[in-house]
Amino acid sequence: MKNLFASVLLLSVGSVKAAVVSPAGYTLAEGNSSSSTPFNQTDVRMQQVYVASDFDFVTPGWIRAIQFRVDGGGLGQDFSNVTLPNVQINLSTTLRQPDSLSPVFQNNVGVNDTIVRSGPLTISGRNIHLPGQANPFEIGISFTTRFFYDPAQGNLLLDVRNFMGAATTPFDAVNAAGDSVSSLFAAGVNSPSGTLSTLGLVTRFEIDPVPEPSTWALLITGLAAFALCQRKRRTRKR
Repeated sequence: MKNLFASVLLLSVGSVKAAVVSPAGYTLAEGNSSSSTPFNQTDVRMQQVYVASDFDFVTPGWIRAIQFRVDGGGLGQDFSNVTLPNVQINLSTTLRQPDSLSPVFQNNVGVNDTIVRSGPLTISGRNIHLPGQANPFEIGISFTTRFFYDPAQGNLLLDVRNFMGAATTPFDAVNAAGDSVSSLFAAGVNSPSGTLSTLGLVTRFEIDPVPEPSTWALLITGLAAFALCQRKRRTRKR
C-alpha cells in the first residue's frame, strides 16, 4: 500500500515538466538571423532579456537547462563535443524590457542574480537541413544550480561570460525590433558596458513547474480518497 501510494505521488508530481521557446513562435520556424556571440567567440560577455509573457502558460518554476540550435540559414555548421574552457552563466529577474536594456551591464541585473553554471562547457550541434524547418534544439546546457523564475515578478535575463572560447558555429537568432528579446554584448568579460542590439538567440528553456496550491490540494484529496478506498477494501476482506 505504501509503495503504491508513493508511486502515485511520484507519477503525479515528479513527471510534470515544461518547455518554453523564446522568442515565441520559433519552436519550429527558423529565425531571420544568426549570432556567433557568445559561444563562438572568446573573452566576451552577453546579456539577453526574454519577455515574461513568453512564459505565461507555465506556473512559476525551476529552470534547469537551456538549449540553442545551429543556424540553418546558411552559416551554421556541424560541430561535435567542443569544449569551451571557462564559461559562466547567470540568470536573474529584471524589470528591463526587450529593446530597453541599459548599455551598462550591472544596471540590467536583478536582485536574485544566480550563477547557474560555471567552468568548462562541452556542446555539440548539427545543421540537418530539414526542408522548411529549423534545426532541433541540440545545443544543450544543463545547470548545476537551478533558477527559480516567476514571470509575474519581471522579465528573464540571461548573462553569459565566455572567458576563453573555442570554435563552434553561428547559432539561430532573431533580429527584429519590437519582439520579445534583445541583447547587450561587449568584447571583454569585465567590460562595464557594451553595445545594444535587437538580436536574440532562439532559446528553449527546460522548466520544472511548481504546482499551484489548488493543484496540490486536488492531488492530496485524490490520494487521500485512494487511501481510504484501499482501507475499506481491506476491512471488507476480514
